[in-house]
Amino acid sequence: MKLVAATMLLTLLTPFMPAKIVAQNQECNATCYDLQKTSSGHYITTISLNNTTQVRAQLESGIHTLLMDSAFAFNHQDELGIAFNPSKSKINLGGKTYNITHRAEATLQLNNYAYYKGEIFLLPAFKNEYEVALPIQNLFHQNGTRCIRLDLKKANFQILATNESVPKRWHSLPMNFDTYLKMPAIITTLHIQDSNYDASIKGNFNLDLGNASLIFLFEQSNTIQEFLQQHAEKIKIHNGYDHQGNIIAKAFIPTAITIGNTPFQNPTIAITKALPKFSTEGCIGLKYFQNHAVIFDFDNKKFYIQPQQ
Repeated sequence: MKLVAATMLLTLLTPFMPAKIVAQNQECNATCYDLQKTSSGHYITTISLNNTTQVRAQLESGIHTLLMDSAFAFNHQDELGIAFNPSKSKINLGGKTYNITHRAEATLQLNNYAYYKGEIFLLPAFKNEYEVALPIQNLFHQNGTRCIRLDLKKANFQILATNESVPKRWHSLPMNFDTYLKMPAIITTLHIQDSNYDASIKGNFNLDLGNASLIFLFEQSNTIQEFLQQHAEKIKIHNGYDHQGNIIAKAFIPTAITIGNTPFQNPTIAITKALPKFSTEGCIGLKYFQNHAVIFDFDNKKFYIQPQQ
C-alpha cells in the first residue's frame, strides 16, 4: 500500500535560513512548547515522550500519522514501551517515497499535560533536523480537548485546556476533514491579482504546517486546471527548484494574492503534481501563519485567525 502526504514540500525560490533557537516565552503555561525555525523554513520543538525520551519533533498537519526515525525508535523502544509491527507499506512525502518498516497504534505522553493518540509509522533514514514529525490534529490535552493555538511570531504553540477562550474579534472559518486521509482543511477564496488579470479560485485547501511555502495548488484538481486554462495566455509559469536544483513544481508570481481576508504581496504560487491522491484544490503553508496567531479547534471544526496588528 502506498500513502501520500502533503508534508515537507520544500520552499520554492527561498534562500537558506539558519536555524535559530528561541528563548522560553514567559507567557506560556505548562502546555506551551517553544518552536525553532530550521534551515528549511519548517518549525521544530523539543518534547519529552512518556517523561523519558527527549525528541526533536517537526510540527505538522499535512500528514495523518506520527512519523518517527526507525533507528531512533528501536534505540528507545524500552522507554517508549511500544510494540511495533512489521510493515511493507510506503509513504510519499512531497514527492519522495519512504518505506514504512514498522507501524503501531499508540498513545504517547508529551511533556506533562498532553498526549499524542494515533498511528506511528517508522521510516528508515528519516532523521535530519528532527527525529519525529508530529501532526497537531492528533494532539490532546489531558482533559480530552483537541484545540491548538499556534503563534509563529512568538515562536510557540499551545495545546489548550479549553476551546471556550477564543477572543470574539478573531475571524472564524469552518474547518473540515472531507479530505484525503482526513487532514484538516478550510473552504476559502483565493483572490489573485496581476497587471493583466484579476481572478479568483474558490475551493477546499489543506492547512499544511509541513509546507514551508505560502500556497501550493494541486494540478489534478479540476478547479485548478480550469483556472490555468482560462488564464493560460496571461499567467507566466516558471519551474520551481529545490536546493539541489531538481524541478519539484511549477510556479507563478502575481502582484498580490488574498487568502480569505489576508493579503500577500508578490507571492510565489506553486503548482504541483507530486501529491496526486489529494482531493483538495491545494494546501496553505507556513508563510500564511507567520504574521498572526491562529487556533485550530479540531473538536468543533473551527479555524480562528487573529486580526493583523
